[in-house]
Amino acid sequence: MKFMNLTPHRVVVRPDATPEMILEPSGSVARCQVTAERIGDLDGIPLVRQVFGSPTGIPEPEEGTTYVVSTLVAQAACRPDVVSPDTGPSAIRDGGQVMAVRGFQTFSASPAEKAITYLAEEYERGARYMWAGDGNYAGSVVDKTLRIAGRE
Repeated sequence: MKFMNLTPHRVVVRPDATPEMILEPSGSVARCQVTAERIGDLDGIPLVRQVFGSPTGIPEPEEGTTYVVSTLVAQAACRPDVVSPDTGPSAIRDGGQVMAVRGFQTFSASPAEKAITYLAEEYERGARYMWAGDGNYAGSVVDKTLRIAGRE
């Protein structure tokens, strides 16, 4: 497995079962587009909402390659080949600063989430479902949804 670090920081991974791995920055940084929307004031002080757009700087999927990015970028990418360092409670810290992580985290959709997305997209396209009187389903949309969800 090849890891490509698309953050500007060195990532140190110290899993319990394997030797430490150090991922140096690749020189390319994946980011999310950000725009600020002014939504009001708090006692005369501007209040803005940060709106995060699509991620940029992540290469197309490549067999055997995992891309390491920030948590924000991983959430926006929602791809199984894009992960971020798990900086949660298991992270190794020194004075609050993360020194190393025990592993990675992913935000890619589960099979059930993919199935729900597929159903929503098909519904938007006007697909309708036909149910047999005995409670069994009929129709390619339902069949495909069950395959995506691993329930076939």
